[in-house]
Amino acid sequence: MFVPVLPHLAEDIFNYSPASIKDSYLADKNFFQSNVELDSASILLSNWPKIKTEYINSDLARDWTRILEIREACNKEIETLRQEKIIGKSLEAGVSITANETDYQLLKKIEAEIKAVFIISDLSLESGESLSVKAYKFDGLKCVRCWKIFNESEIHNQICKQCETAISG
Repeated sequence: MFVPVLPHLAEDIFNYSPASIKDSYLADKNFFQSNVELDSASILLSNWPKIKTEYINSDLARDWTRILEIREACNKEIETLRQEKIIGKSLEAGVSITANETDYQLLKKIEAEIKAVFIISDLSLESGESLSVKAYKFDGLKCVRCWKIFNESEIHNQICKQCETAISG
């Protein structure tokens, strides 16, 4: 997968790979369409791997499509704050979302990751009749390591709990 972006690096990795790894790629018709000799093989002649059907999950794709639609609605509200010069970047914003029961349950499933997905610092999620999004400037303390903004109780020695774990671990 490095080939289109980093062709020279991908070729070097392939050339210095053990013969057993090269053989596995060459034998796999997902990567090479013709019979290529090991000595003359180049990763640059490989194809994109074919998606295995067991990895396709239409329910998950539908859920994430909806999550990204809701994120787009949030981004529009955040952009309004940017244009009014209330905030400079999305991490300075918080979002209040009122969603119908289906969307509410969907967002609740990813509640622990939703700030990272929406690139915001605060979230208020409520159940209601329809989707409603309101963005606001979130006043908190900035972690000096990751630059995310947190409530004062979540910052210790100027860093957040996640960064503190990363540094100490």
